[in-house]
Amino acid sequence: MKFNQMGVLIFLYGEPERFFKKNRKLMKNLLEMFDYAVCFLNKNNIKHEYTRFPSNAIILDVWYRDKFYVFHFDTSLIGISEVAENVTFDSRPDKIVMNEDIFKENLKIIFFDVQLDEY
Repeated sequence: MKFNQMGVLIFLYGEPERFFKKNRKLMKNLLEMFDYAVCFLNKNNIKHEYTRFPSNAIILDVWYRDKFYVFHFDTSLIGISEVAENVTFDSRPDKIVMNEDIFKENLKIIFFDVQLDEY
């Protein structure tokens, strides 16, 4: 297990699910982070759709500046993926975010030209 400079967990080997079953120091309230993201997207008229699943997971699809992003709000983590045109979607996220501050920092990186307010 390794973290990059943004605090994003990088999995070198194995499945992320194994890590999260053993380590529960995760975000307090994933729904609050989902609401934060949707409020931000609505306020800035950024195209998005979401789907809620019976497992309580939420997938948030976002189209921004000719790019497509998928945010995975699962029961114990938030995953962030950028989906390229020539890449088939993979259910494993590119990044796994482990706290609210890092999630907001990742939003600032993706939406670099939009002001993030506190909601």
